[in-house]
Amino acid sequence: MEFRRRDYFSVFTVLGLAVSVLMAYSYVGAVLYNLTDLWISTGKASETRWLFRLFHSPWTEQLIQYVFVIGASYGIIALILLKIPKFPCRKQKLPLKCFFLCFAAAMGAGYLFNGIGTAINVIVGMFSNKTLEDMNPVLSITEAMSPSMILYVCLVGPFMEELLFRGMLLSRARVFGDRTAVFFTAILFGLMHGNLTQCLYGVAIGLVLGYVAVRTNGIRYTFLLHTMINSFGIVISFGEKIAESIPIFGLVDVYGFFVMILIIDLVVAAIVIFFRYGRFAFMQLTWNNEAPSPYRKYVYLNPGVLLYIVLCLVEISSFLW
Repeated sequence: MEFRRRDYFSVFTVLGLAVSVLMAYSYVGAVLYNLTDLWISTGKASETRWLFRLFHSPWTEQLIQYVFVIGASYGIIALILLKIPKFPCRKQKLPLKCFFLCFAAAMGAGYLFNGIGTAINVIVGMFSNKTLEDMNPVLSITEAMSPSMILYVCLVGPFMEELLFRGMLLSRARVFGDRTAVFFTAILFGLMHGNLTQCLYGVAIGLVLGYVAVRTNGIRYTFLLHTMINSFGIVISFGEKIAESIPIFGLVDVYGFFVMILIIDLVVAAIVIFFRYGRFAFMQLTWNNEAPSPYRKYVYLNPGVLLYIVLCLVEISSFLW
């Protein structure tokens, strides 16, 4: 099927506007949360001790994010996307070997681009006087991990992100080709994280998740992969805390060395997997692609996607400067 400029422009404008709703709700939610916090802390409500404790509970912050940012925005997104049809397909199974190859590739690529992002942050920090924790909030999150945050990082976050990017967006973008859909959603997924380091490795991991979603025609495997990827970092962080709590000289250094070797192995594995299986995987993404079109640039050059990119870049720049 040959698509015209109007087809690309109209569909991807709607997809861009839909995902922009999530960013807009995040900004509005942050403003309302801070205003309410200010009112409770400085007004008469501060005299009500239970209200003060309730609002500053980590569960309250996560609940606001679940209900307001995710719940309300996803309802609006679903309405916006209602008239754009999904790509017709039947769900397929993913062989166990392929699943673990994808997991290793995603983890290795994630750590590789995490290192690149950290190096860039170090250079930028020389001029902006910001610390690595300021530029990459994940570093501070893993230091003070609450049960509500663990629940969000390991279960709620992966499910909602897969539902949006691989479920709602990729399934509709696939009409224009699998390769187009995978790259489009991976870039949007990376930008959504709001800081440079997570953006870089988010795109890399998003490419793997997009490939799995296209190959299986669903998000059940991508959700499981996403959960495992996020949980891996939590397990590493908890392992470090346990090592610090055990009064054995040098145990923390041994644990750190073990983690470093593990990360290097994953990066090497990702590179090997890319060169050995990457070409075949890329060919698989071309099976459902239309002939080269001069209008593919409108996948990104449209008001909806450009708005989303601007919103994300504003947030990314706020962490750098």
